[in-house]
Amino acid sequence: MVEPKAILIEDNQAVSETLSAALRPSCQLFIAADGKEGLRLIKSERPELIILDLNLPDISGLKVLKEARRIGVKSPILVLSGDDRLDTKLELFNAGADDYMVKPFSLGELEARLKAMSRRLSIYKQMVANPRTSSLVLDRASESVIREGSHNITLRHKEYAILDFLVKHVGQTVDRERLVTQIWRGPKKPWSNSVDVHVKTLRDKVDRPFNRQLITTIHGIGYRLEDE
Repeated sequence: MVEPKAILIEDNQAVSETLSAALRPSCQLFIAADGKEGLRLIKSERPELIILDLNLPDISGLKVLKEARRIGVKSPILVLSGDDRLDTKLELFNAGADDYMVKPFSLGELEARLKAMSRRLSIYKQMVANPRTSSLVLDRASESVIREGSHNITLRHKEYAILDFLVKHVGQTVDRERLVTQIWRGPKKPWSNSVDVHVKTLRDKVDRPFNRQLITTIHGIGYRLEDE
């Protein structure tokens, strides 16, 4: 089993050693003593968890936090600081922090907060891996879909690929040529009405057994997946 990656950005050696001893048994830990090194590790390692001290010797923890979110890092970030002012906490939460702990703190509380953050990350990853709308949940591993929370529908590869693309663009009209480009990749082009035939079989499985139609034909253009 691959251990999750965590990055600890903390310039206080005593605090760093204490946290390292607590964290190493459960994760692959990378340590930085300043903000620039912390950002380098964040960019290179893409960790599942970041523990960030607010007061660093070179750039502030707030700047590290903002840069991490700017480059698209979704990992939970727990900020540590001796500053317990409400304005500071609000500024950090608005910048993308997931949690905030005031020093000194107990290791027991830290571990409890990290577990809660890891659960939130797991839910987020599941949502990314399995796209959804209010009526549909797609399972990329099995190329199937669950409708209305309980009806499991098995799809063929092309049917699933079309539905996956429509879900990614829910509420938008997707023209046939775009579907051909995305679904039928490679030098061999499908026959002229291949998209329509696959959408029909997809509808027979996803729409026909239910009262509400989700896949709408936009005549002369393509298709649109409707949501609530």
